[in-house]
Amino acid sequence: MLTGFLRSIPKAMEESAVIDGANIYRIVFGIIAPLTAPALVTIVVTTFLNCWNEFIMASTFLSKDSLKTLPFSVMNFTGQYSSDYGSQFAVMVLTSVPAIIIYAIFNEQITKGVTAGAVKG
Repeated sequence: MLTGFLRSIPKAMEESAVIDGANIYRIVFGIIAPLTAPALVTIVVTTFLNCWNEFIMASTFLSKDSLKTLPFSVMNFTGQYSSDYGSQFAVMVLTSVPAIIIYAIFNEQITKGVTAGAVKG
């Protein structure tokens, strides 16, 4: 997605910055970085959500309870023969709140990043 977004930036912008006397750092941080902000925010948020909701790798490789992720704590409310469904659903809601808040904050940037990075050209 980031590659498609970077390819959509016209080379003329970089060339005009060089003609105006901008150095490489000015071009990258003053021109390219602000243009790629929606794509970077989209990648950061989707990576965060994938890591936050990760369960299989955590259950396979982590043995200490102190290292396990918050969504993994739902398993603490299950028993061998019965489950406390009210507590399980309350923990599920609490573990989904950070993901919902992050998505709500960056919703506009994510929409821009997904639509601009998907343009074929």
